[in-house]
Amino acid sequence: MQIQCRICGRFRNRKPSDQHHLCSFKCRDQSRFLQICHKYSPQYYKELYIEKKLSFRKIEALAGINVKTLRKIFHYLNIPIRHGSEAVKTQWINNPERRKQASEIISKVNPNRGRTLPYHKLIWTKQHQKWRKLIKERDTYTCQSCKCTGNRLHAHHVKNIIDFPELKNDLNNGITLCDKCHGKLHSQERLSQNISNN
Repeated sequence: MQIQCRICGRFRNRKPSDQHHLCSFKCRDQSRFLQICHKYSPQYYKELYIEKKLSFRKIEALAGINVKTLRKIFHYLNIPIRHGSEAVKTQWINNPERRKQASEIISKVNPNRGRTLPYHKLIWTKQHQKWRKLIKERDTYTCQSCKCTGNRLHAHHVKNIIDFPELKNDLNNGITLCDKCHGKLHSQERLSQNISNN
């Protein structure tokens, strides 16, 4: 018996055991997609995405359709998709919870936020570049922790300049460290700061 596929319109021979009217797995997947697509009207998707400016994640929660499928549906229905910074902006619209969360995260990462000038403004001055050079020359371009030479060297402030800005160009407040030792030292400082905060 010959049947016509509902999706592509091709004719095929139907076996007596066949239950569906589709010719291939591709047409089956297309049929399922169309069922999902027409679960809600195109106006519903446009209202949520364009008028209410909801993100894909929020529409996913409301409609019960995953983000990947939503993108395909929007493409199929010719609904323009927000990209990059435009998509990020929508997360902040009328969302005081999001703003509160962000400020809490920033204050955990940088407890000194708002107290002093940003770190890079304290560091990248000609005076500071001169201080770095003098510290490295004083220590004969040798890491004072592992005594290695030739590696990437850093001039490290013993007392941090966020809490002690007056010591930022003091030669007694500097030590030369290699990249590895400098990283270890800062990770230990962060760990001890997190323990003291909790």
